[in-house]
Amino acid sequence: MVMELPKQNTPESIPWIKRKRLLYIWVKLAWSLCLAPLKDSSAFLQMLSFPIFIFLVLENFGLSKMTEEIAMSAIAVKSIFIAVPLFVAWNFISAAFKAKDKAREAGRWFGGTFAYNERQLVTRFRVNNSNNNKLHSFEVPQAEEGGYAEFEIELGGFERRRVRASIITEISKDIITPYEHMQQGDAHSLSLVFKSKTFYLNIQCETQNISQVSVYLISWSAY
Repeated sequence: MVMELPKQNTPESIPWIKRKRLLYIWVKLAWSLCLAPLKDSSAFLQMLSFPIFIFLVLENFGLSKMTEEIAMSAIAVKSIFIAVPLFVAWNFISAAFKAKDKAREAGRWFGGTFAYNERQLVTRFRVNNSNNNKLHSFEVPQAEEGGYAEFEIELGGFERRRVRASIITEISKDIITPYEHMQQGDAHSLSLVFKSKTFYLNIQCETQNISQVSVYLISWSAY
């Protein structure tokens, strides 16, 4: 089966890609604001204490008092259901004003290339020679199909000089590069972005000792 190359973008598509990137940041930021209360330990403690409170009321004051407390709590729950849509709407509105600043914190556009202010950790593996001839897949959802993603491969551990790694794409994933043809030490890689936005890390080790391979995203280009 012959794999089709992704459709190439053009300079004219850059404004739309920038707007799409900003939209992605806006939605991601808005949802993080909406989900923030669920990560609040004090809010979780209050939710957990409610059934315990009802049980203690039943044990100490009887069924009638418990029913009364549940009825009062039902009003509170109803008010929460009314407040939730308003809370979500407010977070999406406020996130719209914060999205541009959030984008600038991440990096800057240079023509059709988005370069990160700080390299972004994409994935990390602990490997030895049992990983030879095995591909480790990872995704880069923020990269643009038809463009290129620039990666930095960083090797760690006492045996890092005996480890070699390279990044390959879907079109060449069935071809395993032998150890002697791979670049030694830390390396940069520029890879074409396919529709799935999936890449594969080819690792070849000479030793049984564990080493660490980290993959960082440096930038991605639209075309």
